[in-house]
Amino acid sequence: KNSSPGRVAQDDLGGRLTVQLTTLNAFNINKQQYNGILLDHFQEYFNAKNSVIAVVHLHYKTYEDAKRRALLLVRQALGALKYVNQEMNGSINQQIIFRIHGKAMGAKSESISTRIGSFTNTFLKGNNFTIPLPSVTNVTILDKIKSSANIFFQALSDEYPENAILHFWRFWEAVFNKVGKNSSDIISDLSRILTLNQPRSSQEILGNFIYNCATSTSVENEEIVGLSYKFCIDFNVSQNDYSTFVEALKNSTDYPFLKKQVKRYFSISHGKESARMHKFYTIILWELYEQRNFVMHQGIYCPQTLERLQFFIRRVVSQWWALLFDEIERNPNSSLEEAIANLALRARAACP
Repeated sequence: KNSSPGRVAQDDLGGRLTVQLTTLNAFNINKQQYNGILLDHFQEYFNAKNSVIAVVHLHYKTYEDAKRRALLLVRQALGALKYVNQEMNGSINQQIIFRIHGKAMGAKSESISTRIGSFTNTFLKGNNFTIPLPSVTNVTILDKIKSSANIFFQALSDEYPENAILHFWRFWEAVFNKVGKNSSDIISDLSRILTLNQPRSSQEILGNFIYNCATSTSVENEEIVGLSYKFCIDFNVSQNDYSTFVEALKNSTDYPFLKKQVKRYFSISHGKESARMHKFYTIILWELYEQRNFVMHQGIYCPQTLERLQFFIRRVVSQWWALLFDEIERNPNSSLEEAIANLALRARAACP
């Protein structure tokens, strides 16, 4: 009913941020610089009866990070308003979230993603995702994997950072506690298991990076790469083995950046790479466990550490699943506990 905007300040541990609650009539937006169709959708969406617009100004790296932080702040703002007036009730409609950055406005919902810029009007339909599972018929193993996977997916979707941290660690406990592992044992075994096949994986990732750099650069200037664009795109990469291509590039290019990457590619050795990645995984897992303890016992966490963990944790879990599923498929008569124990034995032998 009141057309003037109101503000409820919140502290997001990283500084003073503000949630602005305003009505559609009072919302300041330059209608000349945005796409007309999206503006109509914007006005229709926010013109619902007895509703206000919650505006959060954020600096962020990813949309999911911005969404998580914005929804947390809006919930805190509603909680603060309810503290002022106990009779006030409010709910957050997040069916569509609008992003405004300069002259670009974007709208994202569960089924449609829209990016509106000066010359862009693209609609991306949502995808149906399924839980990854190994190719076995053992229902007991599949049920246990589904159960732990749901904890991980809950962590990815939880809008409260504290809950996300707890769920991330619960995932590993659900995986390893069934074989009698405490927190220190989980980190010790898991950090070693994750290094299995790591030198080969590191070479594949770097080889793919070198191949893409060389191919894209040769389009503009073949002299820099030393290989023709046709040679690059016609090159047959068999089973992610980039060694032949990188060897050809080594003998042709004088470009310092590519030469440095080629040298790094051929310098990857089993011992050094396993030790390097074992150290990396150990640090990541201890950081996660420490943040879990901070949340559990002190009710605090480090936003910067959480951002780092969220960046890597999906990759860590994907690496874990790839190794676990491969072990299960190679020994389909083993139980899940036996498969994990076998991985741990192999890992301790490869990385003492």
